[in-house]
Amino acid sequence: MNDLAQQGKQLMNPYAGQDEDRYATRVLVFVSSSLPDKVIQNYLRQTQRIGGAVVFRGLVNNTMQDMRDYLARQIAALNETSSDGPAIEPSILIDPTLFRRFNIDQAPVTIATQADIKPCITDRTENGCPTPPYYAVRGDVSLAWALELIARQSDTATIKDALRPLIKRLNGT
Repeated sequence: MNDLAQQGKQLMNPYAGQDEDRYATRVLVFVSSSLPDKVIQNYLRQTQRIGGAVVFRGLVNNTMQDMRDYLARQIAALNETSSDGPAIEPSILIDPTLFRRFNIDQAPVTIATQADIKPCITDRTENGCPTPPYYAVRGDVSLAWALELIARQSDTATIKDALRPLIKRLNGT
């Protein structure tokens, strides 16, 4: 009976029981599987170093198996080139609502928000899916460069203070 109740909750709310920690970041890099593998791998590595997340709009070929194979190939290539240290386990989101909420129509785009991001079923703000204030850098640039640009152009000390340690971590200082 308990399993049936859990399945019902999942049908009514696909995010019920989902690990919301994956959304507990203020740095997102929106990507597409059509980007070169090296670009995807760089963003996976860089976001993992700072606790950010890489966001895909949907599944490769609209199948979970193809997406799983694609991501496994990307992560395996990362771990082959990373000879020392623990295995790279980046945070990856597949969430079309984030693309709509942040008006992303091309990738890559780096977003730094002033507040935590919450998962949503729809992208309508009246349903509890607000878009926090954010800064965006569009184009294939290093994550450190994008965050440095955001920190320089930001008019709030909160975001500057939040980004400084992340930039240092990315730059290895």
